[in-house]
Amino acid sequence: MTKKTTFIAMLLSAIFGTSIAQTYFSDDFSDGDINDWTIYDADGDGHEWTFADWSQFNPEFASTMSSQSFASSGPLTPDNYAVSPAIDLTNATGIIVLDYAYGTFQGAPYHEETYSVYVTAANDLATLQGATAIHNETLANPDSKETKTLDLSAYAGQTIYVTFRHHDTYDMNKMLIDDVVVHTPPESTDAKLLSVDLSRYSLTDTDNTLSMEIINTGTSTISTIEANWNDGTDDHISTINVNIPLGTTASVEHSIPVNYANVVELNLTVTITAVNGAADDDTTNNIQNDILFNTVTQNSSKALLIEGVTGTWCGWCPRGAVGLEHISTTYPNTTVPIAVHNGDPMEVNEYQDSIINYIQGIPDAIIDRTTNSDPAPSTLENAYNAQITPISPVDLDVTSTLSGSDLTITADATFYTNISSANYKLAGIIIENGVTGTDSG
Repeated sequence: MTKKTTFIAMLLSAIFGTSIAQTYFSDDFSDGDINDWTIYDADGDGHEWTFADWSQFNPEFASTMSSQSFASSGPLTPDNYAVSPAIDLTNATGIIVLDYAYGTFQGAPYHEETYSVYVTAANDLATLQGATAIHNETLANPDSKETKTLDLSAYAGQTIYVTFRHHDTYDMNKMLIDDVVVHTPPESTDAKLLSVDLSRYSLTDTDNTLSMEIINTGTSTISTIEANWNDGTDDHISTINVNIPLGTTASVEHSIPVNYANVVELNLTVTITAVNGAADDDTTNNIQNDILFNTVTQNSSKALLIEGVTGTWCGWCPRGAVGLEHISTTYPNTTVPIAVHNGDPMEVNEYQDSIINYIQGIPDAIIDRTTNSDPAPSTLENAYNAQITPISPVDLDVTSTLSGSDLTITADATFYTNISSANYKLAGIIIENGVTGTDSG
C-alpha cells in the first residue's frame, strides 16, 4: 500500500528542539498492487517487475515486488526498472533516508541477483538509463530478507523518483523488493552488529582476527566503536576508530586477537559497548552470542568431498562434468569428486534421498555438505580455494581389503581438540566409474 505524507514540522521542531520523524513515501505492497509504479522492460523479453506472493517459499515474502532471471522457458538476462511515484521533498530538510527490504527465496548458488537503486528528477527510461546508481549490489545471502538504508539528504528541496533496477544477472531466480520508505528518521546513534567472523578452529599460539560486520542504523556518522569479546571468563575491550556514515555497513576488526596457548573449547560473546564514546541508543542489536572457537594441537590432512549433482536429461550439466574433471585432475590428493545422478538410469535412490536437502538446483556442486557452488571449472575452483584453507579438527585414516567378494573397510578418526557436545558419525560411500545404470552386470 502506497502512502505519501507531507509534514510542516519546523515550528514544532523549534519548540521542542529535536527533529521530528516524517514519512514522505511508503509502499509495503500489502494491497497487491504496483500500478502506481512505472515499469520498464528494457531488455524486451516480456518479463518485468510484478507484484508477487512468495510466502510458500519464505513467509517473509508474502507481498513483494518481484523480477525474475529464470522462467519456465529457461534462463533470462533481465534489465527491468521499477520507478516509484513522484516523492515530494520540496519542504524536507535535514536527514532523509530511503529504507527498503530486499532479497530472494532462492537457495545457493542461484541467489546471486544483481540490482541497483537510482534517484532521479524524471521517470522516463532515457533519464534512468543515463543516471548513475546510488547503490549497486549482488545478493550475498541465499533465501533471506534483508534491509538497507540509503542517505537521500542531498535531495532535500526536490521532487524525486526512486528506481529499482534488476540487471547484470543470468540464470538465477527471483529478485524481490519490499517495504519501501522515504522518511526523516528520529535523531539517534545506533550501531547494529550484523555478524561476527572468526575462524572456527585454530592452532595454539596463533593470532586470529575477530571481525565484526556493523551497520549504522542511526542518523549520526559513527567515528568510534567500543567492542568487547568475552570468553566466559575475561573481557577483551577495545575502542576502534571507524568512519561509518548513515546507512553504511563496514567490516570492523577488533584490535585484540583471539589467541590461546592451550587447547580450549570456547563459546564467545561479542558486544558493542559504546558508540562515539557514549551508550548506544539501541542496545538490543549490539550482541552476537554462540561464537564457537576451538584450538587444536595440530593441523590435519584434508580432502574436500565434492558431490556434483547431474542428470543425462540436463542440457546444462556438461559444464558440471567438465568442472568435476578439472577439479579432480588439478587437485587429485585434496578432493573426492562424485557425480550424483538425478532422474536418470544411474540414480541411486538411497544416495539421492540422503542429499536432497542440500541440492539447490541441477547442475549443482555440494562441497563437504556445507556449501554449494556452480560446478563450472572457474567457480568450482574458487569454492575449492575458500573451503580447503580452514583447519579441520580431525584426521581420517581409511584402509580397505578385498577377499573374494568380501570388502572390509576400516575407518579411524583422530581428534586434535576437545568437543564436548560432538555428535559425529562416520559415513562411507562406495563409488564405481564407467557405469551406465544401477543394475548388476
